[in-house]
Amino acid sequence: MSNNGRLSAEERRQAIADAVRDVFADKGFDGTTTRELAKAAGVSEALLYKHFPSKESLYAAMLDACVKGPTFAEFKRILTLDPSTFDPRFHGPFRRVALRPGMGRRP
Repeated sequence: MSNNGRLSAEERRQAIADAVRDVFADKGFDGTTTRELAKAAGVSEALLYKHFPSKESLYAAMLDACVKGPTFAEFKRILTLDPSTFDPRFHGPFRRVALRPGMGRRP
């Protein structure tokens, strides 16, 4: 964060990409509007477009953030476990995330 308390452009991009994850997960790419995405991120549509020239570019940034995040790293680690060491407590939550409508769909 800069000295004046405002987010840098990169920090703002990351905050927007993080904020829209649930909207895309709940409604899918095609079912989501840029107005809804801006509202979820707490920014105007104009600011959204300043950082992301298209909904597709925001979706790609959001997916990139997911792949680089700790939840995905843990998911990949769990998938490498032998079946006898697989903890079923973690199967349900990850399965629900992986099977959410619209997730994994490409724009």
